[in-house]
Amino acid sequence: MTAGTNTFLDGCSVASVATSTRRTGVKVTYTAIVAAVAAAAAKTAANSLASAPDQLISNVAVAKTSVSAGASNTEKAEINALRAPTASQLSAAAPVVTSATPTPSAEDGVSTYLGALG
Repeated sequence: MTAGTNTFLDGCSVASVATSTRRTGVKVTYTAIVAAVAAAAAKTAANSLASAPDQLISNVAVAKTSVSAGASNTEKAEINALRAPTASQLSAAAPVVTSATPTPSAEDGVSTYLGALG
């Protein structure tokens, strides 16, 4: 993300899939494509998630505030009813990191980070 905005850096994206699990609640698997210029910072952040879930929890609160700012009153009530997990409710698997060699037409290499929250 570009600091202070809700936009991704050029060449970066994230996709996620959430599934309901019978005993543990919800499992979210995400895939992040990261431009080479941001790869080191992204790898550090991905690796720290397992040992420091508090940053994710804090960022969920920031996202709720940001999304709520442009919402209708009804939507704000629904957004405010959402609760972020506590650190004890969250576990994160170590990310799987792969790197791609830039093609001649690409300006930057691309790294992909796969992770799961459950």
